[in-house]
Amino acid sequence: MVTTPPPIIFPRSASAKIHLERFGIEVPQEYLEAIAAATDKFSGAELETLASEAALLAFDEGRPQQVTLADLENCQAPQVGSVGTVQLRRLRQSATLFALEQVFENVLEDMKTCAEGRQGIDRLAQMIFVALPLEEIDKADWKVWVAFLGYSIGRERLVQEHRKRYDFLRQIICQELADLQTVKLIRADLDLTLEANALIALVDGIGIGVVICPEQFSADQQQYLVPTYQCFTAIILNTDA
Repeated sequence: MVTTPPPIIFPRSASAKIHLERFGIEVPQEYLEAIAAATDKFSGAELETLASEAALLAFDEGRPQQVTLADLENCQAPQVGSVGTVQLRRLRQSATLFALEQVFENVLEDMKTCAEGRQGIDRLAQMIFVALPLEEIDKADWKVWVAFLGYSIGRERLVQEHRKRYDFLRQIICQELADLQTVKLIRADLDLTLEANALIALVDGIGIGVVICPEQFSADQQQYLVPTYQCFTAIILNTDA
């Protein structure tokens, strides 16, 4: 039987950094080095679980993207090495889903708030804006979203959870488009599902682009792209010739 020894201190700190960044969390290097030194018997899987549990604890206490050294130490206390492989996998998936749900709920609440008192194309545009990474805190949420997408590949349960949230967003946007049809701002024969998917894809593309390459789209450029797309679409849709 071949056994894999725990990673040495430098790779261990780098591994913890990678796992925390999946949740949009950045920890100072001195924290990482301290954790690496204190987890000399942890395997890579155990380090991943430690990072997931610390992220879960921070979210649970209302500190998203703000993991502290105390969080990591508290989660380290019960030795992870005693947990089975299946339990480790469930802990990682539960922590990932919890983080995703926090981000999703924040987006829905922001969309609801910004839509109040608004009408027409402007209402839909403002709802789209709140889903974009315009501020630093939004970028942190997008890192969680992108991390979830990457981690869910090959994991059917997480893929289904992802689809459920996209289906819900699609329903919201479809309803907004249907309301615009009612007041004849867009064509009656418009494929609402296709247009909703196109808007989601637009936001996804911008959001992922900002996470991967922050300088790609400034906040002003993001705010320019959405109304440009919508205004163009609205003009075309109102042309019945």
